[in-house]
Amino acid sequence: MARRLLTILIILLIQQVSNAQGLPRTQKERNEILTKLQENLPDTVRVDLIWELGKSQLAKAGNFKINLDSALNYFQYSIKVCDSLRIKPSYKYEAMCRIGETYFLLKDFRAGKNYFMQVIAAYQTANDKGREARTWLRMAIKLKNSDLKQPEIPYYQEKALALYRKLNNQQKEGDVLQETGIYYWLNSQLDSAERKLLGAVKVYKLIRYNQLALAFYYLSEIYRNEGNFNKSLSYALQSVDNSLATRDTALNLFYYGQLGRVYSDLKKPDKSIENYKISVHKSIALASEREAPDYAYYFVTELVRMLVASNKINQAVLTADQFIKRYPPADSLQKGNAAEMKGIYNTALKRYTTAEKYYSNMVKFYRGHDLDESWGFNLLGKFYMDEKKYDKARQTFQIQFIRSPSRGLPFVNLIDDELLYFKIDSARGDLTSAIDHLKKYKILNDSAFNITKSKQLEELQVQYETKQKENDIKLLKKDGQLQREQLTRADNSRNLILVGVAILILFLAMLYNSYRIKQKNNVSLNQLIKEKDSLLTEKEWLLKEIHHRVKNNLQIVMGLLQRQSAYVDNNEALEAIQNSENRMRSIALIHQKLYQSDNLDLINMPEYINDLINNLKDSCDLGIRLYFEKEIDELYFDVAQAVPLGLILNEAITNAIKYAYPNDETGTIKVSLTQAEDEVNTLIIADNGIGLPTGFDMEKINSLGMNLMKGLSKQLAGRFSISSQNGVIITISFKTEKFACAWHANHKTDYM
Repeated sequence: MARRLLTILIILLIQQVSNAQGLPRTQKERNEILTKLQENLPDTVRVDLIWELGKSQLAKAGNFKINLDSALNYFQYSIKVCDSLRIKPSYKYEAMCRIGETYFLLKDFRAGKNYFMQVIAAYQTANDKGREARTWLRMAIKLKNSDLKQPEIPYYQEKALALYRKLNNQQKEGDVLQETGIYYWLNSQLDSAERKLLGAVKVYKLIRYNQLALAFYYLSEIYRNEGNFNKSLSYALQSVDNSLATRDTALNLFYYGQLGRVYSDLKKPDKSIENYKISVHKSIALASEREAPDYAYYFVTELVRMLVASNKINQAVLTADQFIKRYPPADSLQKGNAAEMKGIYNTALKRYTTAEKYYSNMVKFYRGHDLDESWGFNLLGKFYMDEKKYDKARQTFQIQFIRSPSRGLPFVNLIDDELLYFKIDSARGDLTSAIDHLKKYKILNDSAFNITKSKQLEELQVQYETKQKENDIKLLKKDGQLQREQLTRADNSRNLILVGVAILILFLAMLYNSYRIKQKNNVSLNQLIKEKDSLLTEKEWLLKEIHHRVKNNLQIVMGLLQRQSAYVDNNEALEAIQNSENRMRSIALIHQKLYQSDNLDLINMPEYINDLINNLKDSCDLGIRLYFEKEIDELYFDVAQAVPLGLILNEAITNAIKYAYPNDETGTIKVSLTQAEDEVNTLIIADNGIGLPTGFDMEKINSLGMNLMKGLSKQLAGRFSISSQNGVIITISFKTEKFACAWHANHKTDYM
């Protein structure tokens, strides 16, 4: 059992922690991450998602090289992303550590250490002792999980311990001591392991850190291997109690499994089976969504072994077959477990030929996994010993010793193993070693017999059961209190519902009464609304008719002016008549817009100015000589402002056409009407012509057009200015009347 339990425990603990971290284990989850990477995400989130893809490859069962290479590619790509996006250095250092861990799994220890040491050097340069200590410890843990025999591991742990002590971080000091104790335990240095783990417990208790279950678990293993079953059982019980008390249940399937092993050593099969069943149940619960429940396979195998030892053979067969059918083995380790289960119960059923076939397959499967294959030879050798096939047993044990010469590993010095090695040495003819193992077997067997018969075991069991009952009583009291609170809340809720129903009935009665009154009022209101609508329609029709008639009258006046111009020979008089005609046309255009529009109050200025410019272009027969550049905001003015504004535009544009471009030159006239946030409007008419004459003084000039523009600007309550800058620029600033502002705010969306 020695090497097999050692190696599988490391694998299971790693997988259990990985599962607790919620890694993406299915292809669907990995595809979802790849889809997210296509989205526009923050830089650090993109790096995190790439890491998740890498970790998902590491979490796959079997640690196959193809998966490790894929993980390595993801982590190396994340470094390139960090460099290109200039993300903070801590992300790059984390990626480098992940690369180092992957190299450890690939057994390229030199490359892995190199990446970790680069990160440590960076933290030393930054004088960041906390992160430096964490990296030393992380390197030690990952290296230990990949190869226990790496000589630098204790050095890395001591470096981390010294830094945490300088920082006075006692919890981390306890973590390092615990991790160092685990390392010594895995290397069979039980005295050193005990000292470090007890030191960790002492530090944790000093700072009142109460998550001690893992330390208790390993102390139980140490004392179990030393044959001190009293202490082993005590610490195994404490590990379960502590995990339940602190609700740190991620690993308590292993704590129950440890209880199962200790009770097995103490020849308490019922207790052993009870705790193995708990481990199996918890294992299956955690493995229900996983592809490869390795730890569940291990505990089911141990459960089947104990059921057979308790002569519950049918139950063992049912347990093994149902589990294998529910979770078909996914890799060589699981196939080896499945073959081992069938070998165990077929031996119990005296189907020796079938059992031998399964045990032989088991050896082949274990040899195909990163697991000490001597465990398979151990079981096969035991089978041959029980069958009294001593030649085959001797041959099998010799193979085991060749492949596993070291006896210094944990789990070797257990009662059954000492008896086994007595038989092995006897078969090999090594009588001195055989006698030594026989003595140890007797000592351990007597120790187990004594503690089983003594009051100490009963006291430990009573203490444990008492605690369990006390916890159950506390839970019952809490449940009772919760039930009472729920009943009180239910009574309060019922009373509130009754009050609410009464209020609702009263409200509905008032609402119905109000509805009846409103119905009566609605009849009268509907009649008034109809009358009002009729009056409004009639008013709108009359207003449209007025605007239509005003427009027609203005056209009559324009027609008279056109006839009059046919009888005038004086150019100045003819020009005056044409100017008056254009002015009339600008006013008539406003009334035309009003009677053609659904709105009888306001003029849409972009449409009006566009039509006004087109009329002036046609009347002056410009062709393509002049280009009009327009910048008009979506503004609405009433007649009081639109008429003077139209006359100003008419005068300014007419002057630009006549005087800015002599000899029919080409040019551009810009018309701009914009509104600022303070509702101040700015009208600009600018040309790029010859500009104002030399000595131009607006105060002294006596021109009808200029005086008209100034007078109309005052009518708008605005400011008028004229300047010459690469042409003439006329600017009028004025505020929109309140009526137009209010209407436009309420109806803007109707015209957009």
